[in-house]
Amino acid sequence: MAKNNIVYVNPDVAPWLKYKGDIKLILNSIEQSSHVMWCDAFEGLRWPNDNNINAVYELVQLMGQRDLMVTIITSLDSETISRHWGELGQFVKIVPWESYFLYNGVIRFTARKLVPDCPDFPYEDDHYGITYPFIVYNGKPRPHRCQLMDTLAEQGMLKRNAYTWNRTTEYGFESFDNKQTPVILQRPDPTQPPKWLDDFKVHHMGTACRHHPNLIDNTVWYSYNVHPQYAQAFCQVVPETTVDHCWITEKTVEPILAQKPFLILGAPGIHEKLTDMGFYLYDDIFDYSFDKEKDITKRIDGITDNLKRLEGQSLNLLYRKISHVTWNNVQRLLNIVKNQQLVPKDIYSYHVNEYIKEIAHSTDCIGTHEYFSALFSQNF
Repeated sequence: MAKNNIVYVNPDVAPWLKYKGDIKLILNSIEQSSHVMWCDAFEGLRWPNDNNINAVYELVQLMGQRDLMVTIITSLDSETISRHWGELGQFVKIVPWESYFLYNGVIRFTARKLVPDCPDFPYEDDHYGITYPFIVYNGKPRPHRCQLMDTLAEQGMLKRNAYTWNRTTEYGFESFDNKQTPVILQRPDPTQPPKWLDDFKVHHMGTACRHHPNLIDNTVWYSYNVHPQYAQAFCQVVPETTVDHCWITEKTVEPILAQKPFLILGAPGIHEKLTDMGFYLYDDIFDYSFDKEKDITKRIDGITDNLKRLEGQSLNLLYRKISHVTWNNVQRLLNIVKNQQLVPKDIYSYHVNEYIKEIAHSTDCIGTHEYFSALFSQNF
């Protein structure tokens, strides 16, 4: 009798290893004539695409030999899937879960302003303690992030604001010094979760989210630390993972949960996509006309022009004027997660017989995928 299996690709250990080999290894380990749901949402979709058509056919041949039906869950949008994975989509079902990072972000960024005794609780008094116009968090020094930082440095805007940076030798900076920024916060003791965590799970994360795989291992209850300057920044500039397609990741979710205004350097239309999901923009203080520009240089210039308008203003007073928007946005996010909105029906209708133990890039501490178990069985 055929079984339904689930493969959850754990992103937190080593997601950039030899991925094609992992796919083949796992597909070979699954019982013949089975259905496989493959959750690869965190990294988008790392199966080979149309640019590597031979690898696509190789995997399709393997699935045919083993009589496997495959459904892939990805956080990418349908247009991007059709454009880059059209050939694969003829042989497997690819399901877009565009709101995946809303759920993931609630786990990763935990309390911030939502739990008053959280160490990262940023605004504790009437003056909010805002001293920086903006903060920019950069992970990998991707080209669009390099261009953004070079432009901000050229405008002299980095000297009076906060940012993080990882040095690169692959970009020819003209103004930015490309110096590595130190990590100035120690990680908390992973064996001592804060006392507010259980209450946060109950009151803010909804039913199924309490079983998210990021929380199965109690020693990884946190994923990100914030700098003290984060609480002191009026807004956040978000250099998203890519500027090629509208991919909303945890980077955009962070300021929503932290109740900060934000400007995103992403693909054209990424701010509009947020409004389609029910979020509000900060039209009273920002001009979003740059969001439709196809030229990334013009989008970066539009962001810097908005940031310049913050100079010389009373940032604490300005925050008070737009705080209702930040509050409405975080409530919209929490309502989506609590009520399990914007989740593909394929996830709810899938019944799991067996979990795959050879989970790609995972460690022994990651057990059964309780998040999907809760969704599939709807035993909340």
